[in-house]
Amino acid sequence: MREFHKGDIQSHIIHLSWPMVLANVVQNIASIFELFLLGRIGLEALAAISIVMSSVFALNLSVHGGLINGAIAIISRHAGAKKHEEINKVLVQMFIFGAFVFGLFSLTIFIFLNPILEFFGAKGDVLIMASGYIKIFLLSFLPFSIYTIGMAALRSAGDSITPLRVIMVMMFFNIILNPIFIVVLHMGVKGAALSALVMNTAAAVYYIVVLNRGIHFFRIRLSDIRIDLKLMSKYAFLALKSIGQGFTGDLGTIALLKIVSAYGNPMIAAYGIVGKLVYYLLMFGWPIGNSGGLILGQNLGMNIKERARQTVIETIKVFGYLSLPVSVCFFVFARQILQLFSSDPVVLQYGILYLRLMGLVMPLFGAGLNIQSSFNGAGSTGTPTVVTFISFIMIRIPLAMLLPILPAIGRDGVFMAVAVSMAVYALIYIALYNRGNWINKEI
Repeated sequence: MREFHKGDIQSHIIHLSWPMVLANVVQNIASIFELFLLGRIGLEALAAISIVMSSVFALNLSVHGGLINGAIAIISRHAGAKKHEEINKVLVQMFIFGAFVFGLFSLTIFIFLNPILEFFGAKGDVLIMASGYIKIFLLSFLPFSIYTIGMAALRSAGDSITPLRVIMVMMFFNIILNPIFIVVLHMGVKGAALSALVMNTAAAVYYIVVLNRGIHFFRIRLSDIRIDLKLMSKYAFLALKSIGQGFTGDLGTIALLKIVSAYGNPMIAAYGIVGKLVYYLLMFGWPIGNSGGLILGQNLGMNIKERARQTVIETIKVFGYLSLPVSVCFFVFARQILQLFSSDPVVLQYGILYLRLMGLVMPLFGAGLNIQSSFNGAGSTGTPTVVTFISFIMIRIPLAMLLPILPAIGRDGVFMAVAVSMAVYALIYIALYNRGNWINKEI
């Protein structure tokens, strides 16, 4: 295992990130292929998956991200301080708490499923497709919780290769099963959900085997499997605050989706396609940000604060190497990219402007995103909730309602509001980083 308290920081970030970036390339290819298959079904399928991804699935990912951030904050600090015995004890509590949170989330969504989807304008075939997808997907709550904590634990230890193997197993199932379920068996949107269930289960089994056999300083024994409320509460405190920051962002996304849904299926489809393309890019950024947070956490565990601070800058640089070329492609080739998913002229009209706006703002937004990851790695998981609330609710939503009223802007104002809020988000984080209070957070 590498020693992250010395040596070149960028080299460490790249060493930790490249396996997950590679894994995300494979995931993106599989997801784009899935979107392509669903696009062949028709506009209703695209609208259904757009609503799902911008509502229930986004909330699910916030739980996923919050549990990961809490795990990285604790395990990386303990790893830096060489508290290996305590890591194994708290890891069991993470698994128990993760399963509880995902189970509660899934039950709540299941109970209120139709009202949620109808709130976003799903009706007719769109409602049937979206509801069918989510009912199958919610069955993944237990395997997805195991996958989430297992990946976070190994990455906190500086191991990105094992999670890469897991992703490869997942994508093998996804790429093989999606055409079978969606096209051959004519399951449509439900087929995509069933494929996700199978791949999440495969990943969970993989992590159970790996952690049971023992890897690095991890080894879960039957005697470790018990509830320890003291240890669990320590993790729950950090994880819930981090989930809160995700839910706050989701609240803004959900409110925006409600605004978009009033303009009809073509605009919903454009919103969903571009949103998924941006999500693909951020899937590269999250491993880089988490790697920086991991290195930062281990350095803080050894009380090397100046190196921890420099880690933030180096993380932003590494993500910039990746995001700048993609942003240029978004701006220059917007039409060609969107034509891969839809030939509807109205979808293209909205989508081209939106994708170009994202190309302009993504490099700046990436800086803010990586500073947020560093705050999470330092254990300052509450601050991002405030920043997210200001940017994605107080600024984005009023602008999204007001700009379309202006005759010179019209409906495009919704997408302009998104770009402005992302820029504000980044600028706030840059200011907070320069203040420096976050570096002194105790866990």
